[in-house]
Formats: sequence, C-alpha cells, structure tokens
Amino acid sequence: KVPENVTLIDLSHKYGASAADTVDILRQARPVAKNLGICFHVGSQCLNRECYESALAVVKGIITQANVKIDIIDVGGGFPERYPHCVLP
Repeated sequence: KVPENVTLIDLSHKYGASAADTVDILRQARPVAKNLGICFHVGSQCLNRECYESALAVVKGIITQANVKIDIIDVGGGFPERYPHCVLP
C-alpha cells in the first residue's frame, strides 16, 4: 500500500499489503521464488510526480528492511495518459 495521494481514484484502502506484512512476505518468498518482485499502484491518473517518488521511497525501505534481492519492481498502472479534458502538470 502506498500513502493516500492526489489521484482521481484512491486505491489505498482497496488493494495491497502493509509495509510490515510485505517485509515478511518477501523474506518468506525469497528462498522459494525463481523471480521475486514488488509492485505498487499509486492510483488511477496520479498527476503528481512526488507520489511516485514517495512510493519508491517506501519500496526502497521495504527492500532494505527485508534484506532480500529483488528482481523486479512493477510500477502498477504506469504513468497517466493525456486525456483531452485533463491538464497534466
């Protein structure tokens, strides 16, 4: 889970594991996983670059605390699309 942000649709209460749970999950998965990854989704149409920076800082802290090798980091839905009605910063 990433902190609530300025997205059009907040997913922070719908999906994901807490940082503490994620540390434990990574530690348990590493010995048996061929490829181990961590993913996050900051929310739909997140227009604030700082939300991605904040989420990546959370991911870095989780990986550091878990002390495991991560093969993949998946940035959920990626970066926002330019819709005609939406002005991006």
